[in-house]
Amino acid sequence: MVILERDDAFVKQLIKKLADRRKYNNVYNDVNIKNTVSISDILPTNCMRKQAYMKKFPEMIEPTIEGIFYVTRGKASEHVLTKMANMGVSQERMQREGIVGYPDILGNTVIELKDTTVGDRLHFNNSQFRGYMLQLLYNMVITESEVGILAINYNVKEIIWDHKDSQGKSWFYRPLNPKGVGIEAWRIFMAKDDYARQLLWSQMIERKEYFLQAIHTDNFSMLPRVKERDRNFRCHGCPFYQKCWNEDDETDEARAMTYARDILDIDGFVRVL
Repeated sequence: MVILERDDAFVKQLIKKLADRRKYNNVYNDVNIKNTVSISDILPTNCMRKQAYMKKFPEMIEPTIEGIFYVTRGKASEHVLTKMANMGVSQERMQREGIVGYPDILGNTVIELKDTTVGDRLHFNNSQFRGYMLQLLYNMVITESEVGILAINYNVKEIIWDHKDSQGKSWFYRPLNPKGVGIEAWRIFMAKDDYARQLLWSQMIERKEYFLQAIHTDNFSMLPRVKERDRNFRCHGCPFYQKCWNEDDETDEARAMTYARDILDIDGFVRVL
């Protein structure tokens, strides 16, 4: 006789391991990491305040099966793609003045592999694409590389957002000839003497100093909240919502950081071919 039954214990064990992993990665009292930040901590497209809360209060994050899926999908995709390519790609831990990145390196080229389930195909004017691009640029600055490759792995066929109804539900449609699953790659060149590199580095240093000061003083009001237009989407369900909005204030300097001009929008900074 074959017996089949649901095994929730296995899933619970996975969730527990995810929680342990997050706590291990986010312990900010270790002498080796208390004065460093990762690139993901300071990216303008990420919520710096949430990143800081995660470092200081990992116990406030309730691990979920969705979290496991998010972690494993990205890591697995990156591992498999680099192995299949067999191009000599290796991941390196790079650090410059307390800013740490883990870029994939191929010779003198930095590679950023991204895995996404988004239905739309990303482009330069898309905020998610800009976040990917800026992360690659930050890594290029740290590694002093001139060439970078952004490769985006799409896991679903193209679907396009249409509208949101009166009940708050979003509706999408699939084109007659949708773009299929696959990988799109973008090449970025930034000369070592380009002024863009200096602008990026200044931004990185400024955001690092704010981040570490907030961590060390527990004064999170100096870190910006997300832009108002994004709050319904990004703040909903955040485990730190109560602390962020009802306990910690936001300084004028933090607000200015939120609404500062996007560095990618500076005239002449990017030329899209």
